[in-house]
Amino acid sequence: MFITHNLNIGYSGESFLENLNLSLDSGKKLKVALVGENGSGKTTFLKILAGEQENFKGQVSVKEGIKIAWLRQHSSLEKGQTVENTITKTLNLSQTELWRLLVHYKLKDLRNANTETLSGGEKKRLEMAILIHSKPDILFLDEATNHLDLYTQEELQNFLENIEQTIVYVSHDNYLIEGLGADELIEL
Repeated sequence: MFITHNLNIGYSGESFLENLNLSLDSGKKLKVALVGENGSGKTTFLKILAGEQENFKGQVSVKEGIKIAWLRQHSSLEKGQTVENTITKTLNLSQTELWRLLVHYKLKDLRNANTETLSGGEKKRLEMAILIHSKPDILFLDEATNHLDLYTQEELQNFLENIEQTIVYVSHDNYLIEGLGADELIEL
């Protein structure tokens, strides 16, 4: 899925990741945890893997056609949309499937709400519902438990423990790190 060879990331002559050689195979269910202080390059590393940033040295190879779903640290929801429109623009669901999703993620009473009026936790729940049902090959989670209520934190962890996809996650949440574990731990 991803291979890095002598990957170096830094800014203004200062490196915060040096000579990383990593291979993530799409045939395996892997959990890769990225940990480090704020500003150490964790999100930048995800952006490089996703092809969103080219400011690095070394080589990065990504399998063609790989579907990445990314729960970002800050909401990426389109403004001016209702919860229901946001879901139906992304996912092809029947009315029954849509209703089940809204109920399961405690969004049914918010289905006509504008996404701009949602709380941080409600936005994460909506994004998580879309992410989970988009059936990606790999999941990127950038501080996924930020702004989540306890119910949604538990739902996220339960989901992540039972999926077949590779997960690359950034977290300071020791509960999440201990609960999910990591096949590969990268400290930046």
